[in-house]
Amino acid sequence: MKEFLDVAIPLITFFLMFVVGVDVTIRDFLEAFKRPIGLASGIVVQVILLPVIALAIIMTMELPVHIEAGILLMAACPAGGISNYYCVLARSSIAISIVLTVATCILAVITLPVSMWVYEIVLGQAMNFSVPIKLLFGQLVIMVFIPVIIGMALRHYRPEVVEGHKKTLSLVGVIALAGLVVFVVIQQPGEILAALSSSIIPAIGFTIAAMAAGLITG
Repeated sequence: MKEFLDVAIPLITFFLMFVVGVDVTIRDFLEAFKRPIGLASGIVVQVILLPVIALAIIMTMELPVHIEAGILLMAACPAGGISNYYCVLARSSIAISIVLTVATCILAVITLPVSMWVYEIVLGQAMNFSVPIKLLFGQLVIMVFIPVIIGMALRHYRPEVVEGHKKTLSLVGVIALAGLVVFVVIQQPGEILAALSSSIIPAIGFTIAAMAAGLITG
């Protein structure tokens, strides 16, 4: 299973980011940069408020150690590439999403160690985490820059192809993403069900709090 996921996840992510690329233009990025306060606030919410929310959940709930570690790490990590595809489905600003993804990945060299340092002070325990800088920037280039640029180039040079197949590409993306989730559930139903009872409440709480922070900031 691990071998399959090691191949499937990067391939699906690359394809989804390609779909993102065919739905965004240079003009969209120029418009996004005309709102620097909005971009800055989005970055601040992610790199500061999300770790604070995670700490609040950890300190108010009795959770297994691995669930605590997962929530803390998820909150401290930069935005993932697939999040941009969700913006495509939601018809929100894709350009802003991509800029935030790139910015948080670059800043992660600083924000990740700082978040872990704060975690150690607040929780009183060592996090034992080092930033995988090469992996981080390698994934940023391969999983974000390259597929997005390919998609944008296709839209620029062959707009008729993009317009004729945009809905199909989005549908294939949804099917691929859903298929990956279903595959994982089928392969590990026992482990997922066992973890569900201890993770669903903090996961819902974190999601609602993060969405509220984004909504208020927006």
